[in-house]
Amino acid sequence: MIFIRRFAAVAAVLACTLSAGCAMTSKVVPVGHGQYTVNATASPMRGGSGGARAMAFDAANDFCTKKGQQPEVSNSGTDTLNGFGAGSADLTFRCVDK
Repeated sequence: MIFIRRFAAVAAVLACTLSAGCAMTSKVVPVGHGQYTVNATASPMRGGSGGARAMAFDAANDFCTKKGQQPEVSNSGTDTLNGFGAGSADLTFRCVDK
């Protein structure tokens, strides 16, 4: 009986995660020499690694726009996190004059 309850709870959480369109973007973090990094993750419903990449670019753009500048990307990468299609993206950038 306990196994069935645990299985049902895990299945409910998994179904919610896959269908809810969960996504998260980290805070922009300085990494030195005027460069910053940001990370984003997205469920399959939010576009997986491609959606995460777009979210990271949006965060970099918002960050630099607040400074009256625009982002210049020096490095970016994406990764698929699981077999369901969730993904992540990392972006390293600096803010430059427009």
